[in-house]
Order: sequence, then C-alpha cells, then structure tokens
Amino acid sequence: MQDVILYIWVRTDLASMTPGRVAAQVSHITSIAHEHYKDDYYFTKWKKSGGVCGTVILLEAPSGLCEVKEMYPSCFTFYDGTYPLQDGAVTHLIGVETVAAYFVKKDSVEHNNIKETWNLYNG
Repeated sequence: MQDVILYIWVRTDLASMTPGRVAAQVSHITSIAHEHYKDDYYFTKWKKSGGVCGTVILLEAPSGLCEVKEMYPSCFTFYDGTYPLQDGAVTHLIGVETVAAYFVKKDSVEHNNIKETWNLYNG
C-alpha cells in the first residue's frame, strides 16, 4: 500500500519546457530526494511503499513555483543553473527553478488539498 506519495510540480509557464526537459528536470529532483532526504521519515516510507521507490505524480505549475512554495513551505525545488533559453539565434543559459517536490501522506488533509487544487501534468 502506498502510504506516501511524491508530488512533483512542473513549470508549464516556460515555453521551452519540452517533454525531454520535463523528464530531465524530474530526474534531477528525484536524485535530490534520494541524496538529500534519504534519512527523512517520509522519504523512507515512500521508498519502501513501492519496493524500490514509491508513487510519483506530476502536477502543473502554470504560474511558476511561488504558489507551490507558499502553500507547501517544506517542499524542495531544483534550481537549474544552465537552463537553455532561446532568444532568436542566441541561446542563453540562465538559472531558474524548474520543478518543486513534496512528500505527502496519502491519508492527509494536504493530500486531499493537492488533489483538489492542482491539475495533473498533461504535457
């Protein structure tokens, strides 16, 4: 049974966030979870609930990540220091937060709030 779910918000306000970039950003933030949160109670429950890892659900963040960080202050984000931004023929590498993640107990009020507030990623 899945006791803990890892929700990941993907910025959909970045036109350059292609499906390949979404995959890369999600990979980055799950690596952060494995490295920096490996001793966290919720990470441990999440990992054990699925054998190797637990359920991951992608959600849309259509206005960036500020609202996510405000609603869930203990979420964590990935800051991509070399995110490519195309400006005509020139590609700029800029720093930007691209995804946020948060471990949530399935039977919690927060879980229900997330399901009612956020849309599934549909990229």
